[in-house]
Amino acid sequence: MVLIESIHLVSKGVALIFYEPITSFRLFTSVYGGTRGIFVFFFGSSITLKTQVEVMCNLEDEDALAFKKWMIDECNMTAITGAIIAQLVISSLSLDRINETHWLTRACLVYSLVASLMAVYFAATQSRKIGRLFKGKDIRSWLRKGRRDPGEEFLEKLRSTKSTIAEITSTAEYTRLARFSPSTDSRPIKIWALAEARDVMPALASIVSLSAPSMLLSTSLFAFLSGIGVYLGILYTKRLGLGSGVDDDRNVFIIYILGLGVCGTVYYIASSVTTEAASLSLSPFLAEFTKLLRAREEMLAGELAKWWAAKGVQVDANGEGAQVPMGERSVEV
Repeated sequence: MVLIESIHLVSKGVALIFYEPITSFRLFTSVYGGTRGIFVFFFGSSITLKTQVEVMCNLEDEDALAFKKWMIDECNMTAITGAIIAQLVISSLSLDRINETHWLTRACLVYSLVASLMAVYFAATQSRKIGRLFKGKDIRSWLRKGRRDPGEEFLEKLRSTKSTIAEITSTAEYTRLARFSPSTDSRPIKIWALAEARDVMPALASIVSLSAPSMLLSTSLFAFLSGIGVYLGILYTKRLGLGSGVDDDRNVFIIYILGLGVCGTVYYIASSVTTEAASLSLSPFLAEFTKLLRAREEMLAGELAKWWAAKGVQVDANGEGAQVPMGERSVEV
């Protein structure tokens, strides 16, 4: 029984390694197009994209401020981890006989040092930039890099005491909401239609800038482990004789490879435990994205109904208005 469960967890881990990048590639290319999507695939993160989409679909400030706190905490943790890795790399550059090993050893360690320092710098920079954003709309605008969001602008008009009926009814957002029906618009969005939802999609630069610290940290750790592996391997193959016994260098190298394999396997198995098999496909994301969009539309429609009620206008179930006296004249909605 234990063996079967172990095999099941390993298979899920393998599926996570090979299948998740494919689904991320499809997601990024569908949202941002071919060239831009490939760029985001290599330098962005699907988790960051999904989190940003959730924040941008919700026009209230709670989620945006929670996202701000999450990003600041992640940047702080990345900066601390990057500093630790940089210190380890600096110490590793002083290993015995490192100049007698292959140049790839020092190259990996130097790259690891540069990447860890840049991760610390980017994390500190992003934390400072995000910390200056005090309102939810400022955070969403930063994620869009200043691009307009008609839904958010329409919501601001509804909540403004100076907006007139003519200003509200002349907007394209009002015309779109008049045709919105939760009962008929509940089907999941197709992947090819993601590009049409640009208003709630984060800008390419925001995804890359928020993903850069963790990406640099990951590559720094990978380069550091690779450099140590090359160093131990050269000690064994060239028989530089650092160990007290004849086969000590070989045994240390074997233990390093086995330990690295075991730790990597445990990491991916742990990742697969928190990731259900269904979440490895695009369908859950599209379904969740559809729910977020529908909740956004329902919230806007509810705010519009409150605005009509405050104006003394009664609107029927089809969104059609009536002749309502406004002062000494009638206005048809």
